[in-house]
Amino acid sequence: IRCSSNVKYQRYSTLDLFYANQKEIAYTTCPVVYHELTTPRLLVMDYIDGIQIDHIEELKSLGYDMTEIGEKTAENYCKQILEDGFFHADPHPGNLWISKGQIAWLDLGMAGHLSSNTKLLLRKAITALLENDIYSLKNVLLAFAEPQERVNHARLYTDIDDIVSKYVSMDFGTMRLGDLIERLLQLVKDHRLAITPDVTLLARSMITIEGTLSACAPDVNLLRILSVHMSNLLIHELDARHILKHKGRQVYTSLDKSLNIPAQLSDLLNITKNGQAQVNLQLSDGEHFRRDVYSITNRVLLTILSAALFIGSGLASDIYSIPKWFGLPWISFLGYSLSALLLLIVLIQIFRRRK
Repeated sequence: IRCSSNVKYQRYSTLDLFYANQKEIAYTTCPVVYHELTTPRLLVMDYIDGIQIDHIEELKSLGYDMTEIGEKTAENYCKQILEDGFFHADPHPGNLWISKGQIAWLDLGMAGHLSSNTKLLLRKAITALLENDIYSLKNVLLAFAEPQERVNHARLYTDIDDIVSKYVSMDFGTMRLGDLIERLLQLVKDHRLAITPDVTLLARSMITIEGTLSACAPDVNLLRILSVHMSNLLIHELDARHILKHKGRQVYTSLDKSLNIPAQLSDLLNITKNGQAQVNLQLSDGEHFRRDVYSITNRVLLTILSAALFIGSGLASDIYSIPKWFGLPWISFLGYSLSALLLLIVLIQIFRRRK
């Protein structure tokens, strides 16, 4: 490959790092750079021959199992983003070939780097999604992004809940991570949150790899493999040596801060005694928030009224001196009917809200 010196050095350093991360994995490979033959204007690397990953019939004719290929591709991608912090950012079918029983990752012109903090936030985001923990997911999104204006936390929470609730009711076979990421990216845009370029690149890369998996192995679900990989990482992190190594500093910091608590408490008591204490509350007054409060209040009132009519109708059913409809005193029948109607209205409102 002939290229300018800047592009050449960037490309082969990327290839070197990617190869170093993958060399212990038996089922993956990537081009190796020959430094002794490389010049400032010429990049020399392995020629990899093979079959593009989405050429299904050709691969099957050679005895390859497409489900196995899809699962191993997804598993290796999870390793890249959750452990290595260095991932192929353009994993479309043309950049993934099957060569001599290995998955070859080609064209590292687009690669992403994730800091330790970003990897940790990514793990938290996946865990929060799997556990339907909207509050934690909101906090992770805010950690990923820089607000361009004042954040309406109540509206942000509600919008995230609306998106996630649609997906948590699905099983892994029908849930598509790419669709969820697209909706979350639109949500971030709507709330004027500017996410960092590395996170944007990661999001687009995850959408691309899921599209590649859908093309070559439709039964393979990226989110399911992500959850399994996350579980294995959590088990590893429960190891005592790992905990002592990575949590020891946090324990020391917590103990150090706890020594300041008596002095801080004394200052707080003095301020309160002198009448200088202030409590600051931030109330959301957005139109969206007011609509949510009105909607919830309306449902509660309708539910209470429905229950009152139901109970009153039951008490009135003992009256025998008034005409009956369908075996019930007419007033009881009317009360039961109104109660059922109000309950139906509440259920319809809830269903529409979820949609």
